[in-house]
Amino acid sequence: MEQISNDMIDSACSDDLKIELAKASEDASFALKNRFLHDKNTMKFAKKEKMPVEVTKVRDMLRNQHVFRAKTV
Repeated sequence: MEQISNDMIDSACSDDLKIELAKASEDASFALKNRFLHDKNTMKFAKKEKMPVEVTKVRDMLRNQHVFRAKTV
């Protein structure tokens, strides 16, 4: 019985959960850093014409559609 109570106290006071959370946080930060580096190093050489249009640019295109229409014709 004493061994069981000691095991329960040890498991309650252990840092296993903190270690797991720190590992998960480190993995998330690593993935974010890799995404940033991908955007910085690879996507700056991508052709802008082939990339999808953002929502903010769609609003501008609709406001100025006469200008875009004149450029495409």
